[in-house]
Amino acid sequence: EMSSNDIASWPPQSALAFNAPLDATDGREMGVGPIIFPVLCRLYLAANILQFDVEPRFSALLFLHRYASAIGKDGLTKHKSISDWKWIGAACLFLACKAEEEPRRLRDVINLAEMLFVNEDDDNLVTMTKNPPGLNEKYWEAKKKVVETEQSVLRWMMFNISVAHPHRAVVLLLEKEKQRELLIPAAFRRLNDALFHTPALTFPVLELAVAAIELAEEEVLGHSGSGGKTLDLQQRYNLPRDAVSLAKTKLIEATNMLRQCKERARFLKP
Repeated sequence: EMSSNDIASWPPQSALAFNAPLDATDGREMGVGPIIFPVLCRLYLAANILQFDVEPRFSALLFLHRYASAIGKDGLTKHKSISDWKWIGAACLFLACKAEEEPRRLRDVINLAEMLFVNEDDDNLVTMTKNPPGLNEKYWEAKKKVVETEQSVLRWMMFNISVAHPHRAVVLLLEKEKQRELLIPAAFRRLNDALFHTPALTFPVLELAVAAIELAEEEVLGHSGSGGKTLDLQQRYNLPRDAVSLAKTKLIEATNMLRQCKERARFLKP
């Protein structure tokens, strides 16, 4: 848990890490698989429809990453279609509601899973069925399935749903910065992009947050963030410059990857 506002006391773990963290070197060479990416797209859209704040949304997608990492390549071969991820996605959303104390009705989560996780000829085309399923026997079966899947996801994650949030770190790091109102949204966009690129999530949270701030400085203020504010942050929290630079590279890769996928991953509003 990271309830303290004393950033220096936060554990040096990555957002992706849980009880059995991935090897960082291997993790940074990974990408998001062809099935995981469209699942993440649907989960992100569902979180927005449910009006999740930034942290529960981050947690929901992170839980999916953790689950996919835990079951490994052999497990992923058993989830070949979008519909195979329907209840896993619902479980990740509902777990995020509990973990971040932002409650939502289970029925709403089930409705979105039923409406969004629909197989298409193109998995990157995200559509929604027009109407949610009726409150009948099918709904009660779905509710039972979500509860069962939630337990399975928790077991794979070793029942650890604590998340180190880089967004919170950005807010605290920029607390007294004059340009914070401009820098925070720009840094948040970079961190949101990271959710679609596993290697970006393998860095310690402070390194990831400082890298996002550096990119925000370049975008908003029009100059390199390698000096000034970010250099001061690196020195204050004893962050290795090489590590921050690598985290920055992975965040750039995440953004570029999403731009390349823009034509493939089309979001149609309901």
